[in-house]
Amino acid sequence: MAVVVASAIVLTSVTAAAADTAQTPEIPEVTVAGSISYRVADPATVPVVESEIGRGAALSTAPGSAIPLGEAVDGFSSALVRVSALKPGTDTTLFRSGGAPALQVSAQRVASTALLLPVHDGAVQLWASAPVNVRVEVLAVFQSNPSQPGSMIALDEPVLRADTATGLAASAIGAAAVPINVVGLGGVPSTQVRAVFATMVVTSDRATTITTGGQRLPVGAGRTIMTTILPLDENGAVGVSSSASQAQLQVYVSGWIPDEPAQASQVNLPGSFVVTADATDGAVADVREGSPEPALISRNADAEYSIGLVAATDASETTFLDLGEAYAGRGRGAVVDAAAGAVPQLVVTKAQNSDDVLTLRRGEASVWWAPVGDILGEEQSRPADQKPTISVDSHEDGRDIDLGAHGYFTLSGGLTTPGSAIDRVEVSGPEGLIGTADVRTDQDGTHWEFDAAAPVDGSFVYTATVYDRAGHSASDDVTIDVAAVDPDDTVTSPETYVFNEKSDQQWLHKVSDTEFAVDVEPEFGPGDVLVGAASEATPDGALVKVVAIDRVGAAWRVRVEQASLQDAFFQVDLDEVEQLDDPAKMSADDDPADVPAPTDESGQPISYPEVDYLEGDGERGWVVPEDEVDLTDVPPSPSFGEESSEESTEGSPTAEPAAFVRAGESVSASMGFQANLLVEWKDKFGTPTIQEVSKSAGSPEESKKVLESKFSESVEKESAAVALALKGQLAADLTFVLKSHFTWKWGFNPVQLVLDEITLKLVVTAKVAAQVRFSISTKKESTTWNPLASYSLPTTTFAAGPVPVVITNSLVLALKSSYGLEAKLSLPELSHKRVYTYGFTYTPSTGYETLSKDPVSTTGWGPFDGLAGTDFSATGSFSFGPEISETSKLYGIAGPEITLSGQVKVDLTAGVEKAPPKGDVPAHWRAYFQYKLALVAELAGKVKIEIWGKNLGNAKLFTFKTEAPLLAGKWTTDDLEKKPTTAAGAGTSSLSPPGQGGRAPDPTPDYLLAAAVPTPAPRSWGRLDLVV
Repeated sequence: MAVVVASAIVLTSVTAAAADTAQTPEIPEVTVAGSISYRVADPATVPVVESEIGRGAALSTAPGSAIPLGEAVDGFSSALVRVSALKPGTDTTLFRSGGAPALQVSAQRVASTALLLPVHDGAVQLWASAPVNVRVEVLAVFQSNPSQPGSMIALDEPVLRADTATGLAASAIGAAAVPINVVGLGGVPSTQVRAVFATMVVTSDRATTITTGGQRLPVGAGRTIMTTILPLDENGAVGVSSSASQAQLQVYVSGWIPDEPAQASQVNLPGSFVVTADATDGAVADVREGSPEPALISRNADAEYSIGLVAATDASETTFLDLGEAYAGRGRGAVVDAAAGAVPQLVVTKAQNSDDVLTLRRGEASVWWAPVGDILGEEQSRPADQKPTISVDSHEDGRDIDLGAHGYFTLSGGLTTPGSAIDRVEVSGPEGLIGTADVRTDQDGTHWEFDAAAPVDGSFVYTATVYDRAGHSASDDVTIDVAAVDPDDTVTSPETYVFNEKSDQQWLHKVSDTEFAVDVEPEFGPGDVLVGAASEATPDGALVKVVAIDRVGAAWRVRVEQASLQDAFFQVDLDEVEQLDDPAKMSADDDPADVPAPTDESGQPISYPEVDYLEGDGERGWVVPEDEVDLTDVPPSPSFGEESSEESTEGSPTAEPAAFVRAGESVSASMGFQANLLVEWKDKFGTPTIQEVSKSAGSPEESKKVLESKFSESVEKESAAVALALKGQLAADLTFVLKSHFTWKWGFNPVQLVLDEITLKLVVTAKVAAQVRFSISTKKESTTWNPLASYSLPTTTFAAGPVPVVITNSLVLALKSSYGLEAKLSLPELSHKRVYTYGFTYTPSTGYETLSKDPVSTTGWGPFDGLAGTDFSATGSFSFGPEISETSKLYGIAGPEITLSGQVKVDLTAGVEKAPPKGDVPAHWRAYFQYKLALVAELAGKVKIEIWGKNLGNAKLFTFKTEAPLLAGKWTTDDLEKKPTTAAGAGTSSLSPPGQGGRAPDPTPDYLLAAAVPTPAPRSWGRLDLVV
């Protein structure tokens, strides 16, 4: 019989129910409308499979075997199917899709059960541990829709949530109820779940009664497998107990039924399943052939069909048990074994049928039956004396509530709707309708709750009104004396639980990004927020939302997902700056394997030549004690004229630079590093071999000597080689800003939470000294990247009310160099200091603004050591310098990831050109040499800010490149004729640097290029503040 309910019917009933309070709610409602498509089979329908008489084959032993169900399931996604196993040759277990056990049958016995199975391509999956004849009947089919409350949804793979043999949930089931959490895994949501289909595997040494979900299920000795529908408590759990023994138990969740969303316009639709189970309901009857016993399992007058449970014991012979109208002819229903009876199993019957009876086809048996739930139909009018009731139980009149800590309070109570199922519960305040309450039904009845607030101080009346689907209503109210939230209050969610603030109470342990362990019985439930303070158990802190909870042995396994800041913070104003220089909380790791490799924009690793790291007693990275910290400015020197150019990409900034804090001489500790790198081409056309020798000596000075020695060996072998010596220090400061506010009204609406600003900025001061030597007689090109060290900086905690805000910081240091050269050059030590600023800020009005800036630098350059062997055909470009990757994360999960590569670049070109005539000097050929030294800064930033409710980020913030000249010039052989020089054998004069006029040259040149070159004074690159 098909059940077709038009959406217009439910809309009509909703309109009728709402006629008394046609108001616009303060909190926008979520429209719930339409009807749930389903169909219940005619009880007289012939089974789809009955292999004992040749209709279909015996059940296969191949896992995943498909059983076609034909037209019975066309257009539907889930099916309630009865499966009967008939006299197998050995003890046999039947399995369903996903491999979960479905039915246990002993050798030469019969057994049956009803299962909710997913339908794919018109078939369901069933198989057995041994060949067995079966009957397969379709009882009902459903179009599964998670957005419709009361819809039936089968899981493709059932989820094991209890297994006492392994300590999952408990070690055994006894007289005390064991809570088993059943939501959050396998496709079942963490919240808004009305009930679940649960398959229980019970092993007991004697007959017992399993009590769960308002049902008292009789179970015989041995192994029993049964499936039922269980309502949930407020934490998404079901309690299970055993009356007569310490039974072993497995619980598989095989399907679920969604509840209404928050602020739903109505709780139920035509086709919705509603829970009716009550441990005090149901009965046991002696049923005989020809003497049916009445059994009415409907509990709602507006139900179309009802679902119940039946079981049988003490049967005189093997037979069939049916619940429904009396019938004659071919046997139908659950099979009852003469020795084993029938395990508790689901049945479906037409609702409100006074002719429903329990019928045994032959013999007699003791039959147990109980209601489970109703499938609602269209609404009908009811007598006025069947009105609903509602009560406010959470607060007494005159209760004082201060909202300064959490912003809202929860009203709750109980209700009944004896005339028909519930439609909705509305809550009103001083200014009218606020919104609709959440409604939940379990074995103890139906409950409602609503989060209320107040925008001002005062004594206010809050009214809860229940409406049933017949349009009847009832109300109750309560008067609350409220102290409202003040603008400067720090307001946090009452559903936030803080752990690990005390060293002797480290109860929350991080297992992975999606799993935590808890040592104490949780007071929290799915949907609540866990915050871990920075501690030994949660070194990065934690801000996660609970998805699912399982007890495993003496601890609890908590599955989590990333929480949003507004899940914990409603109103907060934090603006903090802290210097990250506590030596006790700083550490360095100079194992290259622990330094993350660079990636391109798509996240793929960038390939560089391998580096051979020589081991020894030295260090590539270390923590510098306070008395050795040197982050003072490099002394500036006068500048001189130069050719210059500066280039930036499209992402160049236009905003004003943000203020920053710069680490100075007061730093308690800094991060030290060194690199001593030899790049050598032994084969003219091959790739270079690269050695990092820093750890082969005990100090940077000794390491540089080792490098010099290896470089000399390479030159003697006439190998092309580059030697780089780098040393320096780093220090960092952190700025964190979090500002949000809530527009408080009469109800709590998360949409009213506004993020005003979130800023996370790290300022890194780096002082670096470097020396480079190279000898290359043929053109070589390559780029190297070798990790030096990674630093863990102090974890910073700021208090926002009772909730800690935890920020972790780390730096990764590598050496990046590139060269394409045909020359020989040696440069002594070059030193510079830079202040790197990394970070971002977000406000609703401006969106993202990066706080990352081109380095503020001071630079000092030593003299050139000489350029030997040039034949005026030298060309090339060489750059090197530290690459610093910084990450600051809130609770270890969100924050900016910034990489800055700051390098020294040398461009050299030499050749011959024709000079134009000038004065009395005719055109002529001359040799020339062009040179340029520059700082090359490359910054790339990306941000992942999903920690606020909407996805604020996970985007590329910027790419910025600039080249700032340090000195540039051109020398030609014409310059040799200008002034005499004291250089031996040169017979030429040294030039004054551009901008120095005709003053005499410095008697000690700052650098020499071949015979003669300009002589500049040491200079400072100056300072550049830039927001990119």
